[in-house]
Amino acid sequence: MTDLDRRQQDIVDEFAMLDDWMLRYQHLIEHAKTMPPLPPERRTDDAIVRGCQSKVWVHTGLRDGSFRLEADSDAQIVRGLASLLVRAVDG
Repeated sequence: MTDLDRRQQDIVDEFAMLDDWMLRYQHLIEHAKTMPPLPPERRTDDAIVRGCQSKVWVHTGLRDGSFRLEADSDAQIVRGLASLLVRAVDG
């Protein structure tokens, strides 16, 4: 199992233990609170996800040979989902 597979499986396992949707939402909000925010200068129009009701900013790139992902949102649930995506694939 690759590191990427392991990180993704950890997230699946983490949420599988939560048997109630409210607990899952609360868990997403906790993830949102722990993710560092993007600095204002990174919240640019070219980084915004179009067609989303919430504002979501995503930056991708390569650094030191690794895929890097940064994300942020003005909505807590979406921010929590973004934090899971970052956790799953960044690095």
